[in-house]
Amino acid sequence: PTILWSATKTSPFNQLKKAPLYYGTHLKDTYYQEAYHEEQVQAYLENLNLLYVAFTRARQGLYIFMPKTEGSNLSTVADVVQNVLSTNSEVFSAEKGWQSHTAMWKEAEVEVLHVGDTPIAKRRCMGTLPPTPVRQAPYGVSTSKKDFSDTWEELIDHHDWALDGLVPANDQQEGIWWHDLLAQVEVKEEIPTILESYVATEELTTAEMTAICKEIRQWWEAHPLLADWFSKRWQVKKERRILLADGASFRPDRVMIAGKRAIVLDFKTGSPKSADAQQVQRYVALLEGMAYTPVVGYLFYTHLNKLVAV
Repeated sequence: PTILWSATKTSPFNQLKKAPLYYGTHLKDTYYQEAYHEEQVQAYLENLNLLYVAFTRARQGLYIFMPKTEGSNLSTVADVVQNVLSTNSEVFSAEKGWQSHTAMWKEAEVEVLHVGDTPIAKRRCMGTLPPTPVRQAPYGVSTSKKDFSDTWEELIDHHDWALDGLVPANDQQEGIWWHDLLAQVEVKEEIPTILESYVATEELTTAEMTAICKEIRQWWEAHPLLADWFSKRWQVKKERRILLADGASFRPDRVMIAGKRAIVLDFKTGSPKSADAQQVQRYVALLEGMAYTPVVGYLFYTHLNKLVAV
């Protein structure tokens, strides 16, 4: 609960320079009502500032979901947003590019207000893209505050939306997308199912999925060794951290283990650089220090379809 340190001129409470009070509506009818209202105004301003930041940081598209409210109360952010939309029709008019319509979902009617079209949304509205089910994907839950923070920092730093689905906006994001995809793959037979889940959630089109499957098949054909590393005969560690005694950590893209033998594989989507080999050599040395032997390292340049021993 929020604690207010407040003062009053009313005796005998004025003998305390500051009194710690639980913030809440129970303070409205007390000698500390002025402090209550000041805190309430500050809370409103803070929430409006957060709302402003949320609405103005989108670079390519902004999707907002909120419960539909009734009445004139402004007790939630959803109330405020919908009040603005309903009382400023001249701003959100068809002349400004906005469209308003009612769409039917399975169980409830929802109001949709939008400006512009994403290619996927446009195909769905035109009836050329059939409805697809939304699939639930399992996510691990950690009770460690540090692990939880790291996970969300990575999501915020590394993920970005593109209006054409998962088509990256630049080379860096393209590399991140491929790493995210390959980090999900234990064996190569899983790849079509994983890509189909992207299509089901409209993050990829069917044509994009077909093109990616074709590219990956070319990898297996050109490099039987690579295909073997995505087989069931290996124990696979995907993006697992190697923790050092000094607190530092390293995270290879993929480590395949059979007994004491270990193979380190790192994926790269850009052009080859000398630092790439140095990175894998460090991973190899760390695994050797963990009593794995022999340990060998490889780099795979996805868009070059090039496998390099380090």
